[in-house]
Amino acid sequence: MSSLNLTVDDTLDLVTVSGQSWNDDGSRLGFLRDADGETTFGAHSVGTVEGTAVSLGDGTLDPETLLDRPVGAFEWRPNHPDEALVASDGDLYTVDAATGETNPFVTAPEPCGAPTWHPDGDRVAYIRDGTLWVHHVDGPVRGLTADTDFGPAADLFGPTPLMWDPAGDHLAVVVETAHESLGVAVYDAAEGTLAWADTPDYGDGFFMADFAWVGDGHLVYAQDATTGDERVYRSVRL
Repeated sequence: MSSLNLTVDDTLDLVTVSGQSWNDDGSRLGFLRDADGETTFGAHSVGTVEGTAVSLGDGTLDPETLLDRPVGAFEWRPNHPDEALVASDGDLYTVDAATGETNPFVTAPEPCGAPTWHPDGDRVAYIRDGTLWVHHVDGPVRGLTADTDFGPAADLFGPTPLMWDPAGDHLAVVVETAHESLGVAVYDAAEGTLAWADTPDYGDGFFMADFAWVGDGHLVYAQDATTGDERVYRSVRL
């Protein structure tokens, strides 16, 4: 039996991908590409099934679009198949996957996190400096404020969960309370106000860090016991 000698240099030469996501019309596949100790955004176009031949290295080793900056997350813009939004070093940039052109979208002293497009593709929600922001592509920026003792949670094991409902009227986000626990809050994006929240005290024995929209204004979220042995699903209609 032959042995495989994997050296440190061999490991450093590995190219891996993660976070694969199709664009709006299925014509491009985007991904995070890890190589040479850096993660960046790559994209590759896809032709018809009958006319597309794919080998192991196609797209990964030499993608059609590859940024020259580190990227922590990306999301395709709805209704704009060639455009993606990427988060790089705390700033947000738009990328034209057809040409590779990159333009700044949000640059600020404090880092931006958890960017997510509105279903119409005309605005982006993100978290910056403990505040939830809605930024329109044509310029207007609005912070969603509420007189509460909680705010968007800091990054957990990845980006803080933040999601529009299918209608684009509400934004749900995992929040961190003053009682050292995690809850869920929903904001009315048009009014800029808090629409609903469930924020337990630490002593209540449970927390919420997982949710999903299942319809317009209809949210399902999970209550997890702090002991780790129970999960209860709950539903709320705004």
